[in-house]
Amino acid sequence: MDILPKKKTYQDGEPCDHKGCLNHRTHPCEGCGRIGGFPIVKTRPTLFKSEMVNAIKNTAVGVPRSLDPSLPFKSQTRRLRGLEKINKNPDAWKNIGYETIKSKATFLPESGRILDIVPPLGVAGDLLYVREGWRYADKLVDGFDRAKGGENYIQFRADGWVYKIQLEPGKEPTGVTPISWNEIEGEQMFTKSDDWRKWKPSIHMFKYMSRFLLEIKEVRVERLQDITNEDAIAEGVELHRLTKEVHPNTKYWVNYHPQFESGFNHPRDSFFSLWDNINLKSGFGWLMNPYVFVYEFMVKEANI
Repeated sequence: MDILPKKKTYQDGEPCDHKGCLNHRTHPCEGCGRIGGFPIVKTRPTLFKSEMVNAIKNTAVGVPRSLDPSLPFKSQTRRLRGLEKINKNPDAWKNIGYETIKSKATFLPESGRILDIVPPLGVAGDLLYVREGWRYADKLVDGFDRAKGGENYIQFRADGWVYKIQLEPGKEPTGVTPISWNEIEGEQMFTKSDDWRKWKPSIHMFKYMSRFLLEIKEVRVERLQDITNEDAIAEGVELHRLTKEVHPNTKYWVNYHPQFESGFNHPRDSFFSLWDNINLKSGFGWLMNPYVFVYEFMVKEANI
């Protein structure tokens, strides 16, 4: 397991040792990767399933695990994207290091040319806005009039929260605002019943709807089975209901295989079941032990 080398930290506007650093206006400086002495921060979308959105939400509100260990939190995500060629036969490749400035993972094959891969979600300092499952919620809010305002409300699948779209006449939506309990009549309006409009997949969520903005703190490459119990907890695996309801002094972790109710003794095994539940059907299961990019992040902004 290797970690992307951290670049030397410079103050904004401070030149690095490369001659002409501050004169770079159209392309990054070869010495520090900045333009005009300022870092290049990119913002990209990333998709999360409902369970992981709730874990991010718990992280965002800062619930200490020592106070409520039943709540999952999330500060890591493992992704296959960008490593498709490597993972056709992962045992035939060896990760041998990184190029510091360009942040490229370098792989050496058993035969052939060395391959450099840039982490697709970004590098340390880049931002990610979270896409999650949602639907228009006009039928959930009393007094809604589509003829006057269009589709003004949305509901998120992860927690059922309803938000009002921020609209100005003649302009694109600028964001969403959570609705308090007192702004609509009756708690029954906050339902996740399938009687309402159909859920939309996270990939179809607009940027202005995003509730969470994440900042990447570190990136590394590892084989999937290198994950530790601590990393599995940081991935958002949940404590089993047996721990919450029956055996509070013994930790059991959720088995995400849909046909099983039993829990696991170790969070790493719980993550194994979660991974396979998502990725086994695409051919990149736990037993294959593919290479993954590991992104560690913090919640920079949360609209909750």
